[in-house]
Amino acid sequence: MGQFTRCPSGESLALQEYSQYNRDDVARQLGIPFVPSVWNQGVVRLPDCLILFVTISKKDLAPEHRYADSLLSDSLLRWQSQNRELQTSGTGRRYRESSRLDAAVLLFVRPTKMAGASRREFTYLGHVKFVDQRGDRPITVVWRLEHPLPAQLLNTFGLGERSFENVAQEADTEEDLAEYSELERALKEGSHQVDDVWRRMRARPKQSRFRRLVLLNFGNRCAVCGIDEPLLVEAAHLKGYSPVPAARADPANGIALCALHHKALDRGLMRLTPDGHVAVAVWLLDGSHPSLQTAIVSFHGRSLLTPHFPVDYSWLPSHAPIPER
Repeated sequence: MGQFTRCPSGESLALQEYSQYNRDDVARQLGIPFVPSVWNQGVVRLPDCLILFVTISKKDLAPEHRYADSLLSDSLLRWQSQNRELQTSGTGRRYRESSRLDAAVLLFVRPTKMAGASRREFTYLGHVKFVDQRGDRPITVVWRLEHPLPAQLLNTFGLGERSFENVAQEADTEEDLAEYSELERALKEGSHQVDDVWRRMRARPKQSRFRRLVLLNFGNRCAVCGIDEPLLVEAAHLKGYSPVPAARADPANGIALCALHHKALDRGLMRLTPDGHVAVAVWLLDGSHPSLQTAIVSFHGRSLLTPHFPVDYSWLPSHAPIPER
């Protein structure tokens, strides 16, 4: 059986996890008058808590209400706010700060709006905690369930509802739609065996020696974040590998980076400056990517770890623009 929840004041409520309720049932349990204009929305904002009413399949809803809500796992929900909401608004901040303020966020979910000619009841899934949010109009929020869903409910609200019809609603372009279509076909195929194909390929000689010397030069630590786990620290070429054959194995052309910051450098999320500092892409600096603040954005302007022997940052352009996304 599910657990009984408590409202923020501590008063015991007869809301039991995995039981079903109508919106007016929830209002009654909270001791609040049921006002249709307030309660017939996806989120009900009360002084001490937020109540989320989520319909997974949107085929019975008007196009403007077909938000991309879905279970990402047995304990994570992706949820979208109303189209007018911004992260900088009071409501947007309230989602983000709900955990810090210890405000209750209660989650009610149903697979579809209608069951034949009748409206479906919502299943109460308990409390959720804020994980991340991004974007505006609408804001996309990730919530974590307090208790992972049982397999039966996961099938009802999660994978069982991730049909192509539902997923296709998330496509922004025809190209995205084609990608989702290919994904659906791949998931339905019976065999995914792939046989090896042998080809002649260009090798990179002396790369193990290059890696060993570069990591040794930086004390086996990432020059950006300082992580020292050997399985995660890699040797990156400052000048690239292909353009400068004469420096391919030169440790002065190398910098030790963890796998994350190596990839961030390759993908343009950050760059290194000639004076040995980190510069983060400008589109990450506006605070709209909370999940990257600690991992990448917090290192903006910081000095790189000083190596035992000098490396050659001189080739780096001093005023190269950080690429816009």
